[in-house]
Amino acid sequence: MEDAYKPALVYWVSGVDKLGVSETVTTVVDVATPVATIVGECTQTPQAPFASKVRDLYKSGRIALFRHS
Repeated sequence: MEDAYKPALVYWVSGVDKLGVSETVTTVVDVATPVATIVGECTQTPQAPFASKVRDLYKSGRIALFRHS
């Protein structure tokens, strides 16, 4: 996937999974860090489902996707 679309895919998965999404949530401005972390993890275990990887990284606190206003 092209780099320009990776942040959108990450945030789409987080919205579908409702990972802390509420009316007062704004997305993190620095998308490069969570995207780079997820790409690195996916490279290590390419057979793992992408959505599961995002969910696990978020719930473990290894990536931050949202900031509560």
